Amino acid sequence: MPSGRCRSRATLFVTAFVLCSAACGTFVTATALGTAPRPLVPRPPESVRVLASTPPSEPHVDIALLEVEQVEGLNRQGTDYMIQRLREKAGELGCDAIYIKSASEHAGDEDGTLALLDPDTHSLLAACIVYTPPESVESTARTP
Repeated sequence: MPSGRCRSRATLFVTAFVLCSAACGTFVTATALGTAPRPLVPRPPESVRVLASTPPSEPHVDIALLEVEQVEGLNRQGTDYMIQRLREKAGELGCDAIYIKSASEHAGDEDGTLALLDPDTHSLLAACIVYTPPESVESTARTP
């Protein structure tokens, strides 16, 4: 049976791991916005179109707002990794495309004394887009 000292070390290790995981990494959150015009099925991330300069010209619905936040740490991967994580989440949701709406940065603790509590962060905000089937556009146009 492990001694109290071993359990304390194990508890300390697990706590440190959880805190490091929370303080370092790239996280994606999704907030539902609207109803999809058709049933959605998960799709491969590489099939999700990425738009940044203008939203698509095709009829579409924004079904979710995606935010990816990257906390600066040992595992910082950069913007390309953040976009990949957005595509992965959009693929899970069944979205056809993402439209990157904005990017922001937060400069954390400058002198480093509170760097773990207030690290540098970078974030991207994107709309998760589903294209509207042509028959939906026609029926909407006929409805008074």
